[in-house]
Amino acid sequence: MLYAPAVKRLVPLVVLALAACSSTPPPVTSTSASSSPPPTTTSRKFDQSEEIQIVFAVYVKALRTKDGEIALAVMASTAISRWEEYRLHALKSTEAQLAALPAGQRATVYGLRATVDPAVLRAGNGSTVLITAVQQGLISLNTSTKLVYADGTSTVTESNPVLTKLILGADTATAEIGSDDPGGPPSSKPLKFTFVREGERWKADPTSLADTATAALEEVAAQKGTTVDQVLTQALTAQYGAARAAEIRRPLGG
Repeated sequence: MLYAPAVKRLVPLVVLALAACSSTPPPVTSTSASSSPPPTTTSRKFDQSEEIQIVFAVYVKALRTKDGEIALAVMASTAISRWEEYRLHALKSTEAQLAALPAGQRATVYGLRATVDPAVLRAGNGSTVLITAVQQGLISLNTSTKLVYADGTSTVTESNPVLTKLILGADTATAEIGSDDPGGPPSSKPLKFTFVREGERWKADPTSLADTATAALEEVAAQKGTTVDQVLTQALTAQYGAARAAEIRRPLGG
């Protein structure tokens, strides 16, 4: 019996985790100011950890329900800027220019060209493109595990993700995303998720997931004894056909 990831789309911002934490903070018991001790560093860190869990839960739910506005509300400005870069690449960058990008980012650009109305890309910005990408399902979170048996049959087990090993800094925090399925295969490469503090709020910054996608594409290429470019070409052709795949590789213009 072999374990294989459940692949849903070409777009590389496919994360092998979902958060299963509550979006409702615990109730707070009121006490008088005179009897309340000042908050300690430990309690402040605990409160921030709770906030980060809530932010992640809101983000995950937004992706599940394809609510782009909610996803945008908890997204860090760095992530929004990255989507503006993707938008401009989709409109203007040639294959030679895209070749300078990591493979995960290239695949995201191809995904925008393939699924988003060119008029939206031309008239929009990072925020509007992010909203559209969520609404179109270009960003998805999935922890399902596909078991492939020797006879060719397979089963899929759905699971929920959890944030683990949260490391809280002054303005940034990192965590690993794991599955709540105790019977699932362990991950050889833990998936990292980043959060950043903007003002008084923590925001989700999933830009590093493109790096994870790049590593995954490189691993597939190595297993097949081919190049990442060929892997992308094969995936585009299989999903859209040769003619449409060729169009997706050209800038939209505008």
